[in-house]
Amino acid sequence: MGRNTTLKTIEKNDVVCLYSISFDGNEKSEFERFLAEFKDNARLNKDFQWKTTLSLA
Repeated sequence: MGRNTTLKTIEKNDVVCLYSISFDGNEKSEFERFLAEFKDNARLNKDFQWKTTLSLA
């Protein structure tokens, strides 16, 4: 059984565009849901955190 999705623009500028999918019936995208779930209660591996910070810079 397939689920319908929509591609949602999260951020767009001259350098990069960030997209995420949103399943029909959900107001938030999967990216927004991920951030909401792990914003305050996630533990990051220091190496991963450092690489993520560099990639977002």
